[in-house]
Amino acid sequence: MHSCQPPLHNYYRLLGSQRFTSSGDKGKRIVVLGTGWGGFNLAQNLPTDTNLSVIPPSNHFVFTPLLPSTAVGTLEFRAIQECVRSLPSVSNFYQAKAISIDFEEKTILCRDIWDHTDAKPSTFTVPYDSLVPSMGVKTNTFSTPNVSSREGKEVFFLKHLHHARSIRNRTLEMFEIAALPSTSDGEKRRLLSFVIVGGGPKSCEYASELHDFLTRDLATLYPDLLPYVRVTLVEASNHLLGPFESSLRSYVLGLFKSRASKAILSSGESLEFGTMIWSAGLKPVRLTDALSIPKTPAGRILTLSQLL
Repeated sequence: MHSCQPPLHNYYRLLGSQRFTSSGDKGKRIVVLGTGWGGFNLAQNLPTDTNLSVIPPSNHFVFTPLLPSTAVGTLEFRAIQECVRSLPSVSNFYQAKAISIDFEEKTILCRDIWDHTDAKPSTFTVPYDSLVPSMGVKTNTFSTPNVSSREGKEVFFLKHLHHARSIRNRTLEMFEIAALPSTSDGEKRRLLSFVIVGGGPKSCEYASELHDFLTRDLATLYPDLLPYVRVTLVEASNHLLGPFESSLRSYVLGLFKSRASKAILSSGESLEFGTMIWSAGLKPVRLTDALSIPKTPAGRILTLSQLL
């Protein structure tokens, strides 16, 4: 696996890497859980002679701000990922999930992530002297009925590379089905209705990328289907891009309206769709919930200003 390294990595260097650079720390068994922004950058910046083990469910780091671009083909997947196993500082790499931590014995119980036809997943224990829990977060469905159960079918998250691949395949599949002579006009409208849930940066970026993909690329391949296409962005609050300045929020909303993309804010309207992209928020992973350590009110691991 090979890719370029985005320059923004320089802004996300984990300051805690300085803690493991003294000669007295060379033999310490350092274990990093996860390969997100924190875990990857710590592993990337540790000395090459560090006794470092990395345990993630994925074998690569993903530059997540560019996921919307890969979902429509503007960028190839390998352009936003970077292999973790090949980092010079990594002594041991185990693609697995950590399922529990024994803080007294300083051990981590792990389980492999692979599908086993007739056997249960294997488990193993990894000891540590210094532990860096950097598991990250997962998509929050807020217990909305049918979202989790239909995920991967007509509902898609946008958090990992496999999500982006599925979205790209689904989009093309909807156009191919709509192009069949047997598909009615009403069914074409449903199939080519794309609903994006969430008004944050990733949702707005994907809505823009999808618009360009539909009007530039797919309009050439399926010119007769363009009148049936509809893009709707759904947000629970009364504005998009909540954390940003009002001028930017107004600009984005106006841009969507000019592109005939509809934004539904705090509405009870019922929508039919062929594809839903759910990007409405994030929550801690299961292991974080289970850890008896200081956390924020939202359940995130509590850190100091240096992420320590």
